[in-house]
Amino acid sequence: MVKTNTKMVIDRNLGEMENIDGLIFYPVESFYPAEHLTDIEYLALPYTHDDESVKEFRVAVSDAVAAHLTEQGRIIFPPISCYHHIAKKYKLPTDYKYWQKLDEEFLKISKTLIIITLDGWEKSNGVTWERGIAEKYGIPEEFFDPAEHVREILKNIKYLESA
Repeated sequence: MVKTNTKMVIDRNLGEMENIDGLIFYPVESFYPAEHLTDIEYLALPYTHDDESVKEFRVAVSDAVAAHLTEQGRIIFPPISCYHHIAKKYKLPTDYKYWQKLDEEFLKISKTLIIITLDGWEKSNGVTWERGIAEKYGIPEEFFDPAEHVREILKNIKYLESA
């Protein structure tokens, strides 16, 4: 009797072998490296800041870069773009520690960690943690310079302020 990959993917979060009806099954990572599980690419950037307008700017950069990469046909998971709005609306914490479990689940099945190199990315606790998780699972890093998107966002902000 052979256990299907589908069941193994569902149960792989156990992190150890599983005994069902006397049969031993191992997590799917035992057989397939993370890059073969999905084509998801995880988007990381510095987010937390005392100034709310800086956080909003960083969300706008995340949104723009995620859209740009998606237009190229890439499958992007941008946690800041996805959850900033939810956290704000439902008054959830916005620090990286609150979101670690969710982020790790997405990161460990991602084929790439894309780091947006906004000011502060090298000192960001969240980005540092995400890089550590990527290293733990053998996920390669890619660095993305957001300058083109930053200029466009700033141009739009100046337009809105003058209107």
